[in-house]
Amino acid sequence: NIVLSGGSTMFPGYPTRISKDLHNIFKEKVMKGKDYEHHIKICVKDSFRRKHSVFTGGSVLTQLSGIHWITKAIYDEEGEK
Repeated sequence: NIVLSGGSTMFPGYPTRISKDLHNIFKEKVMKGKDYEHHIKICVKDSFRRKHSVFTGGSVLTQLSGIHWITKAIYDEEGEK
């Protein structure tokens, strides 16, 4: 399953193109060009809200109480804990 999000995924035909490309990559890289009998289902989800889903996810993430945010300067100074 692939979930599309962000404004650039709103181009007409983008979900169809991604699906076709993934099928071609699967046939080329995994099946090495052989025909395959089993049915592989590649599911590309393209919600009508995907234009704003990155912002929505980020705003939800910032409201979680179990996550502690630090600046890059603090990380550079103290490192990973």
